[in-house]
Amino acid sequence: MTNLIWALDIFAICFALHLVWWMKRPPRRQTRALAYIFLVLPALLIAIGAISDAVWFPMGLHSAVALALFCAASGMAYIITYSAVEADSPTLMIALLVDEAGPGGLDEATLVTLLGERVLLVPRLRDLVRDGLAVPDDQGRYRITAKGQRLLKTVTGYRRLLGLGEAQGG
Repeated sequence: MTNLIWALDIFAICFALHLVWWMKRPPRRQTRALAYIFLVLPALLIAIGAISDAVWFPMGLHSAVALALFCAASGMAYIITYSAVEADSPTLMIALLVDEAGPGGLDEATLVTLLGERVLLVPRLRDLVRDGLAVPDDQGRYRITAKGQRLLKTVTGYRRLLGLGEAQGG
């Protein structure tokens, strides 16, 4: 029970730091910042507490490892969940437009007109460049970087492992 209370306390500290930081000014690389907040900071807090054998952190190595694993799992879960909120996903945008249309609904042609390339394509290209997964050349063509190729191989390999088949690239 003590580990759960410590885990919730550490998560609350991380979450509060996240909110304060984002309220002041969201970082450019949000996923990286979240990794520092929800993965590195808890690891440091647990390590300092375990090493110092402080009165405020009364637990042995076994409990500290269990706490670290729990914090890492909950931190990763939060980071993954946040990525769905960070950007306007196409699915969310479609659902909002259909909802705003009311009971009469919205036809596909209107959706395509409303969303178009500017809403769906441009922000994702910007994200790829920002994260170093692709780079534009002088002629406005995008090329996948080595980092992007590693990510693609990982994702496509995992898709094959799950039996989901090849991703459709065009």
